[in-house]
Amino acid sequence: MPFEIVKITKRVVARQEIEASIDLFLTRSSFIAANVLAWAAVDVLRSTIEAQGKPTLRSIVEKTIRPDKIDFWRKIERASYTYSKHADRDPEDDHDFHPEAVSFVLFTAIADYGTAYSQSTIVMNIFRAWMMAMYPDLFLGPVKIQSAAFRNLFSIKEGSTFEESLKPATNLYRACQERPAEFLKS
Repeated sequence: MPFEIVKITKRVVARQEIEASIDLFLTRSSFIAANVLAWAAVDVLRSTIEAQGKPTLRSIVEKTIRPDKIDFWRKIERASYTYSKHADRDPEDDHDFHPEAVSFVLFTAIADYGTAYSQSTIVMNIFRAWMMAMYPDLFLGPVKIQSAAFRNLFSIKEGSTFEESLKPATNLYRACQERPAEFLKS
């Protein structure tokens, strides 16, 4: 019995990896799986963006790091992803995983998707807005101003915990999933 063959593109792969990662992240189903999927999307998008002669977000950031520290940066940046992919290397080894760090990988994947395809999905925009609201001090200029508006949208107060900040984003995400036509109008 032959299997059905479905042609896929890197664009479809990256979009599904990002959106599945966002779902796992915002619903708190699995931060580890969200991390693996987000990094996989970053990896898929890198070759597409490089073929277009454009820089990835990671390549822009890496230009600001001292050359003698780049290996250190990459090891720390990808430690949880590498551990998840190669956990068979040492069966007794464990790893300190930081769920909040997944948000930075997802932000990178979403930025790179926008660079590669000049667009993003509603789900990606919800996550990007939450990220800007959660970490307003990361941004400069007009983006910093948007961050303040998004803090109000997501009701993120000074001193909000990571978990508290996720609730409004999760609610908006679920509303988008349940009533997509309402979000497509806006």
